[in-house]
Amino acid sequence: MNHDELILCNARIVLAGEVVHGSVRVQGGRITDIATGGTSVPGAHDLDGDHLLPGLVEVHTDNLERHVTPRPKVHFPMLGAVQAHDAEVASAGITTVLDAIGVGDPYDEGFRSRDQSELLQVLDRLDDAGVLRADHLIHVRCELPAHNARALFEPFSRHPRLRLISLMDHTPGQRQWTDIEHARVYYTGKKGWSNAQFEAEVRIAPERQQQYATPNRAWFTDFAHTHRVALATHDDTTVEHVDEARALGASMSEFPTTLAAAQRAKEPACAP
Repeated sequence: MNHDELILCNARIVLAGEVVHGSVRVQGGRITDIATGGTSVPGAHDLDGDHLLPGLVEVHTDNLERHVTPRPKVHFPMLGAVQAHDAEVASAGITTVLDAIGVGDPYDEGFRSRDQSELLQVLDRLDDAGVLRADHLIHVRCELPAHNARALFEPFSRHPRLRLISLMDHTPGQRQWTDIEHARVYYTGKKGWSNAQFEAEVRIAPERQQQYATPNRAWFTDFAHTHRVALATHDDTTVEHVDEARALGASMSEFPTTLAAAQRAKEPACAP
């Protein structure tokens, strides 16, 4: 076996339509042959019947955010957070990951209210050093009712790692937070708000949404189309939400929150 050649044998190989027992030959970092049955090539790596499958592609994970801010008001250095995140996704079989970065926070608190552009320099630095286990791209999650969404997006806007933009609106009383009491549990529990603070925010949320969400939706949609970046919508709850997403040119409905929305998202785009 050549030095630039790797043979993995005695594996259950997951193919597009079946699982076969056999071996895979890799030369120069590329798969050159898949064969069924055993192999007598000296130096082949015996996988003892384990599954061998293509690397997974993760298009939405907040795992990096969890490492940077493991607890409210606790901030870890970006370099160490990226390395820990990278190790975890690789151990899960993910070879390409779109690191989801939220930009914009109507309440000016937490991870998504801060400039996270340091991530880009850290990824480039680790990539240049050859220590990243997975390929890292960027998924920017844009909070439409936030006054600072566009400003925080700007550092990512021209970076070649940018692959996906998702449009989010977490205004209490709609989409994910249609049930206002579920929103109350989240904001008072995870964010530590008092009931009085929550009630005050609920009262002003519609005004904030009207002021920022519509122009931000149009701006980010235009940016995605102009720069050929994939576009997604988030927490579609009704059939109308999905239809609106299609009209915007979105190619993905992330996490529809009702069966009706999920079924509509699965229908062909030309469905009435």
